[in-house]
Amino acid sequence: MSLTAHQRLVFFVAFVILATGVVGVVGRNLDDDESSALTFQSPTASAAATAAPTPAPTSAPTAARTPPPAAAPTPAVVTAPPGGTANMPTPGVYTYKETGDGRFTQSPLRITNTGGSGQKEGQGDVVSDVSWRPDGKYTHRVTFGTPPNSLECNLEPDFLDIKLPLQSGAVWTIQTSCEFSPGVFLRFSGTSSVLGSERVTIGGKQVDTTRIKSDVTFRAEGDGESIEQRIVSDGLFAPGAGLYVRATTEISGNDPFTGEPSNSKTVEELVSLTPQSV
Repeated sequence: MSLTAHQRLVFFVAFVILATGVVGVVGRNLDDDESSALTFQSPTASAAATAAPTPAPTSAPTAARTPPPAAAPTPAVVTAPPGGTANMPTPGVYTYKETGDGRFTQSPLRITNTGGSGQKEGQGDVVSDVSWRPDGKYTHRVTFGTPPNSLECNLEPDFLDIKLPLQSGAVWTIQTSCEFSPGVFLRFSGTSSVLGSERVTIGGKQVDTTRIKSDVTFRAEGDGESIEQRIVSDGLFAPGAGLYVRATTEISGNDPFTGEPSNSKTVEELVSLTPQSV
């Protein structure tokens, strides 16, 4: 393989890893998110209360009645659609908090409609073309970079991200590939399974989720050279919102740049179910 082709292979692998939210996990510490509520008293009011004498009571004081505490509002619930189906996500920009190696950053996910059941999902310079069908959510093309230097991976067959209807215990096979440049192939193989359901709170809203675990091997091949990564993800998918709200991703294999064994782990959490305008 020529040096140029090898560089393209290495950078493509890096782009794929970036798409899973594992590269570039830097930023301020999580401690910056911690805050405490403080109640302040006006200094003037405090001084006045100290200086003013308390008049002698002319009669027995009447016990003050303390009103009962107000009930805490019940968070709105985003329920799962009936029959194990899922909704397409509302277009807009969703923010995920990514943590890894003691650091965190915020990563925006941009979703736009392309007509019918199609959408584009973009994070950084990685854009996926997806479609929502009665039997699942599919990815059929991934574009890396911007024209004229972009690379496209047209997957054959389409990558089955989420199989519908969602049923506990369901398992599906992932087997797809693409040729993103002459003689360089990308292959994905593995399984995904539904482990159950649970209700969590995201951005002050309760949401019904389905736990999905995937174990996928990604392999890039060309002219006798190959790079392989194992990607294991454990995530909570919200069918009512059409989004993953939490996910833990672990990647193991050889580093695409050094060839040395490497392991990384990233946790992603959706900040809010309400998107910002694109």
